[in-house]
Amino acid sequence: AGAGGRAATSRAPDVARLYRGAYQEGWRPVPGALDFVSALGRAGLPLLIVTNNGVEEQTRKLEFCALFDRIHTLVTSEEVGEPKPGARIFQVALERVGVEAEAAVMLGDSWLSDVLGAREAGIRPVWFNRTAEPAPDASVAVIRSFEPADAALARVLWRQEPGAA
Repeated sequence: AGAGGRAATSRAPDVARLYRGAYQEGWRPVPGALDFVSALGRAGLPLLIVTNNGVEEQTRKLEFCALFDRIHTLVTSEEVGEPKPGARIFQVALERVGVEAEAAVMLGDSWLSDVLGAREAGIRPVWFNRTAEPAPDASVAVIRSFEPADAALARVLWRQEPGAA
């Protein structure tokens, strides 16, 4: 009603269940993500998830997508008390694996939360831009796909010229 709807409040629980069901139906790894994560493991590189989601929900989502056992640590805004793009959440992630910001890479799909947040924390960002949006800053490396995994990994790790692959 506050948003201008006219539906009876008795329908709200049904609408919430429908929304939640549709949301959970979308819990699928991005094509090539599992192979990409395996390539990280073969390279001996830790995988950290830094998210503005809650611990319980993100854990369930990662388990459902067969990714939870492949990550080294999960850092959520819920536990840190600061969401991305704040630098503190990135600093906590780095502390957990004992890595300096200059040695880390943040691969994320949100320009504001991931790319700008990583930069603020001193981490080199790589933008995962599946929809080929124009990059607000051409100096940031971009990948559009995790396939093939080894090529995507090389692009993320290499301090190459910016642009998309």
